[in-house]
Amino acid sequence: KEYKGLWTWTLGRVREKKLDKRLYAYSPGSEPNNPEEYLERYPGDDIIDLIGFDCYQMDKETYIEHMNKSLSIVTEVAKLRNKAMAVTETGYEAIPNPVWWTEVLLPIISEYPVSYVLVWRNARERETHYYAPYPGQVSAEDFLNFYGNSKTLFAADVEKLDIYSETK
Repeated sequence: KEYKGLWTWTLGRVREKKLDKRLYAYSPGSEPNNPEEYLERYPGDDIIDLIGFDCYQMDKETYIEHMNKSLSIVTEVAKLRNKAMAVTETGYEAIPNPVWWTEVLLPIISEYPVSYVLVWRNARERETHYYAPYPGQVSAEDFLNFYGNSKTLFAADVEKLDIYSETK
């Protein structure tokens, strides 16, 4: 009850400050077991725009299992609530698998109506704490393949589509 109240209070303050050009994502940050558990602290359709979850790879098999389970549940909830859905945080620290992007992540997300995928940060103060490759990193070439795949869309691609033009 308090968590839901915090959402309502926060949204009220944001609107009071006229910061209304925002999307609000509900992403409890844990792998749900079912839609009911996922929605336990859901603040309401009038507040939430996007349904999401977080999932990180430690070992490949567990990651694939958790991603598919979470994506299935979140897809069901998003359809019931008429919301977009996303993988709000994911990744594989230091990305040691040279084909992680196209052989692990892409096959999973290709099976679901995912609006976006966000990989976690690259922390410059910690040498191996990064989730997006840099030039020369072992998965960098595969990331470029992921980037160029017809099933992916990046910010630069959206800008080319000009869907936010004021004249439309």
